[in-house]
Amino acid sequence: MHQQSKGQGVAQKYQTDPSSRMTFGRACRRITPDPEQAKGVLRRLRVVESASDFNGVVRGVRTLIMLMRGADVQIDYGSLARDLYLIQLPSQRGKVFQSWGRDYYYSKQSSNNNR
Repeated sequence: MHQQSKGQGVAQKYQTDPSSRMTFGRACRRITPDPEQAKGVLRRLRVVESASDFNGVVRGVRTLIMLMRGADVQIDYGSLARDLYLIQLPSQRGKVFQSWGRDYYYSKQSSNNNR
């Protein structure tokens, strides 16, 4: 769904340095770098976090991936697969969402510093 008719790959190649991996949170930040226009992305992230079941999480993630497709954003699908597995474990669910939020806002700070 993300790749479809794109000529270049949308899956980020494996990065040995964890800080250079395009995690789901970082990829969401790249959809709309302008904080004023990113309200829709944040709303969709909140929908994913508040989903009552795993199918709701998957639907929300799919929506965000479609936005990534339109914005030509690559993602580390290995990292996303691990996160989706961990979300199914009640003891890990909150940690995954916290990690996504940390990555989302960390990218925001670094992009503002680069201007």
